Amino acid sequence: MCGFSVAIYNKSSNTSARYQNCKAQPGYASITYLIEVLLIFFTLQFILIESRINHLQQKSEVIKRVSEERSDYK
Repeated sequence: MCGFSVAIYNKSSNTSARYQNCKAQPGYASITYLIEVLLIFFTLQFILIESRINHLQQKSEVIKRVSEERSDYK
């Protein structure tokens, strides 16, 4: 956010310049860092959940196959 702006006019060269006092808010960097950390955390959680679901699906397929094989022997 910008606080104030100053316009400076140079008579000899007939030019003007505008300067703005723009400073980052004190908590902005920490909020940005927190958002990045949370995004990384949730991305990793999503990957872990997805891999766990895949593992459980494979496990259930093995259980189905084994139960079918056992039922064939009876």
